[in-house]
Amino acid sequence: MMALSRYQTITANNAFMSSSYYKYIIGHFLSPLSLLIVIILLSYLMILWGKKIGFSKVIMGLAITTLYLLSTPYGANLITAPLEFKYAKFKQPDIPLAYIVVLGCAHQNNEYLPQSSRLERCSQVRVMEGLELYKTNPGSKVFFTGGGQKNTNSLARNMAIMAKKIGIKPTDIITEERVYNTSEEARYLASEIVDAQAALVTSAAHMPRAMLLFENQGLNLIPAPTDFLIRERVTSHHLRYFIPEVANLAKVNSAAHEYYGLWWISLGQLFA
Repeated sequence: MMALSRYQTITANNAFMSSSYYKYIIGHFLSPLSLLIVIILLSYLMILWGKKIGFSKVIMGLAITTLYLLSTPYGANLITAPLEFKYAKFKQPDIPLAYIVVLGCAHQNNEYLPQSSRLERCSQVRVMEGLELYKTNPGSKVFFTGGGQKNTNSLARNMAIMAKKIGIKPTDIITEERVYNTSEEARYLASEIVDAQAALVTSAAHMPRAMLLFENQGLNLIPAPTDFLIRERVTSHHLRYFIPEVANLAKVNSAAHEYYGLWWISLGQLFA
């Protein structure tokens, strides 16, 4: 399951009752955008108060410059590319797939939303990639993962609803609704797909962390990355790659969440 900033299921009614809410807040506070804004504001206040004015100006200048660079295609590609291009696009193996694991991303169960709008874009793209693999591997079983609030459709169920509408047979769909993060997804699915040919579908930036967690459970899945944040690789220093856009900051925030996740896994293994 992808990052809380893009990818985790948090609904308004249960947010304050779940530990996921606090992870959500912490995750957003530690995002590059939030950290840089805090640094800029603190530096500005230091200047207003007349304390360490020279030092504060330097720090503010560095923060503003960093914010600008991260908002450009050049900066966003520099940060995100190592994650997204670690695994190539899916290539059909000689042995047909027995399972296709489509990890949950995000959804909303607001009553005013039609069913077609309840899945966030990242979830929709993952379902579509699952369909592509399903078409080339008829008879395979497709897992959809993701929990939800009590008495409402889970993320897995909402993804399954879309999957049925676009052509995946209901008898070939399996939902795993007990999970709320990638670690739980890997742990719960480990016993379901042991020694079976299976593919893992998730967003490209999320794939390195997801593969690592599944490998830690003894599973050797075939990566099928989708939902690429980088639509065009930066191959030169052309001026257009240095024009800032808000969308690039969103890419950097998503990538940062994945790097934090990978570091957290590494720390856990170091002290295990």
